[in-house]
Amino acid sequence: MKKKSFTFAIMPSSGHRMRTFSVSSVGLTVLVLSFAVIITSAILFGSLATWKYCKEQREKADEAVQNAEILQEELENELVRIKKSYSNFKKAMDIDLETEADADTDNNMGKGGPKMPELTDISMFDLYSASDGMNGVEIPSVLLESVSMRSDLNKLTILIDEKMEELATTPSIWPIKYEPKEDIWISSGFRRRRSPFTGKWEMHTGIDVPGPSRTPIVATADGTISKIGSDAYLGNYIGIQHSEKFSTLYGHMRSFAKDIKKGTEVKRGDIIGYMGRTGRATGNHVHYEVRIDGKPVNPFNYILE
Repeated sequence: MKKKSFTFAIMPSSGHRMRTFSVSSVGLTVLVLSFAVIITSAILFGSLATWKYCKEQREKADEAVQNAEILQEELENELVRIKKSYSNFKKAMDIDLETEADADTDNNMGKGGPKMPELTDISMFDLYSASDGMNGVEIPSVLLESVSMRSDLNKLTILIDEKMEELATTPSIWPIKYEPKEDIWISSGFRRRRSPFTGKWEMHTGIDVPGPSRTPIVATADGTISKIGSDAYLGNYIGIQHSEKFSTLYGHMRSFAKDIKKGTEVKRGDIIGYMGRTGRATGNHVHYEVRIDGKPVNPFNYILE
């Protein structure tokens, strides 16, 4: 039986001879199958390479998601610890400040965009307003609480500054500089007493703190010298206005400290004069008064050291 064959002709450009060649049916079949195997193998290897690449990328993505979840959990735990410390700090400072971070923010939060601004530039209004025109990307709760706490901390900083100023201008130490402090004592307290000069009952509106002559007398809080002078009763005296609320008075001084005059600003512990017995005094001491809104109160209640 005569085998079938196929003849192929190759027609080159003009001026060249046409070439022909014949291939048997078996050879043609082998050629076609070989070509098919090559194509199939290329597709297969390409698919395997693509599958391997996608697998690697998926594993990296899964690892990134896992790391992000771990970081999110760590941030949330750290935020809880910060909030606890923050709450304890407010209690220690005796500050009652309702925080936005304590409010329920789970249900009606805005939506974040693909690019978030810097944290220091974000306000809660910005976050709530971010829902308009966004792509449905939810703002992380840690960021929301952090921004709320930052806003609260700004308010707290202002309150702390006010409290620090209040503490600085509140009388809180002995009016004399003397060591050891355990040896400081009060010879006459804030009370009604018989005058050592007239024998009549009178209100003693301060405390008398005795000591050696020239013992330094100090300002018991930050303030401004509001009056300085001498009279028959208090002798050489100084008045200090610490705030709208507090003022103090120091009497029977031997002399004033250098550069002390009306309007001089002083800090707690600054020397303003020296102990003596000027005016109506039976011995060396400082007559010390604390006044609230101009009314004398017991100075001993404002000696904390």
